[in-house]
Amino acid sequence: MKLLKKLLAGGLLTLGGFFLLAALMIPFSLPKSGQTAAEAKLENQQAALGCALLGLPPSAIGGWLVWDLAQRRRRLQRQQADAAQRQLRSLLLDLIQQGDGEVTLFEFAMRSELPADHARDYLDRVAIEFGADCDIDDHGATHYRFPVSRS
Repeated sequence: MKLLKKLLAGGLLTLGGFFLLAALMIPFSLPKSGQTAAEAKLENQQAALGCALLGLPPSAIGGWLVWDLAQRRRRLQRQQADAAQRQLRSLLLDLIQQGDGEVTLFEFAMRSELPADHARDYLDRVAIEFGADCDIDDHGATHYRFPVSRS
């Protein structure tokens, strides 16, 4: 369906562009032999108007199809990003619960399959949000301690 929409948009834009280009070129055409300047001007105006009227609808529809495809792509990307954020949040909350409030950067990076710098950035943002403490032990491991209620 998406491929069909792309092909249709391209075809409509091409067709509309052809007519609009013709509408721009017609005023520069030379008068026919035996035709007065006034008759040639009137004929050229009518032809240009006809080409413009034939070119505008396909161009508008093709443009709308391109815009719609772009909006759908942005919406899908936003949904995928939101799903990835929900998955990261869920993983982190599971790790916090399993670790009794403590998560290491290494553990989170391994489980989330994020590069260490991205995992650190994410954990730093969440630590600020939840008021967690961040410590580096003697071996260089980064520990995040989140406040958890003990029931």
